[in-house]
Amino acid sequence: MAPGQDLDGHPRPPRLSAEELGSAFGDVLTAAIGKTMVPAGLPRRLSSGASRESWVFEVAPGVEGPRRFVVQLFPERHIGTGLTAMSEAQLLAVASDGGVPVPRVVAAGGPGGPPGAAFLVTEWIDGETLPSRIFRDPTYRPGLAGLQRECASALARIHDLPVDATHLRPLDPIEPYRDDLAASGQSHPALEWAYRWLIQNRPQGNPPCIVHGDFRLGNLMVDGRGLRAVLDWELAHIGDPYEDVAWPMVRAWRFDRVRPAGVFPDRESWLSAYGEASGLDVDPDIVRWWEIAGTFKWGVICLTQWLRHRDGATRSVELAAIGRRVAENEYDLLGLIP
Repeated sequence: MAPGQDLDGHPRPPRLSAEELGSAFGDVLTAAIGKTMVPAGLPRRLSSGASRESWVFEVAPGVEGPRRFVVQLFPERHIGTGLTAMSEAQLLAVASDGGVPVPRVVAAGGPGGPPGAAFLVTEWIDGETLPSRIFRDPTYRPGLAGLQRECASALARIHDLPVDATHLRPLDPIEPYRDDLAASGQSHPALEWAYRWLIQNRPQGNPPCIVHGDFRLGNLMVDGRGLRAVLDWELAHIGDPYEDVAWPMVRAWRFDRVRPAGVFPDRESWLSAYGEASGLDVDPDIVRWWEIAGTFKWGVICLTQWLRHRDGATRSVELAAIGRRVAENEYDLLGLIP
């Protein structure tokens, strides 16, 4: 792969400077909102996001005072479940109509738009996503008591959204990741063993629903009042609700070193809260299967993320560092599988 080319050898679109991005999205917002939106300073790149660029920028719309927006620039090749910017915007609108707390979509566009990449613009929401800050900063302490209940309510609302109102497709919870593992050309016996166990012990599924796919600490915006928004919908698909219920209990997403006892996701009270919110009689043994499936999935994702860096598709220190977590998930699997 030559510099300036994607994985298929096609030229990558030129990367815009911060000045050019500010000008481009000033025009996008002016068209979307219907009044001239002048950038107030240069947009600022956010550190979050391993597969997309996220930028925050502020505009001064006259007498209404400054407003902030978040722009996500999508990669040339779809990652995860293949959601486009337009289909994710539609999904967020459906979620909002269903009572799920999500950022309000302001604009979305395909790869031929002003920034030279597919994009999604949402309104800025004040709060924090970093678990270490949420659990250690006294500012957020008042919101922690009800966080488990609010997360359960939000997740139950997601699972109750009309499946046919989106362009989401069904996704098998383990087969695509087994394919990625095989395509890596690397030997990972613990992951192979976990895959075989999952196939041999696969439980009967629940009726399919919309699954967020990445519902966990780090993708939940929290403030001193509690849950503000569910973020990062790029892995959304049609699947089993237990997939979302088990995902935040995967060891990588529990943040046990900083999470106070009893706070989301506390296993027993989390399953109870979700059962109450959804009306499902949650089976903890089946949820355990999904926790093992989630650990397997995250181990393979860590491997493929690292390979994206190693092979030059996306040069990133973050992706390089994620590679070391493959072994952590292999270790967790050895302890989880009976």
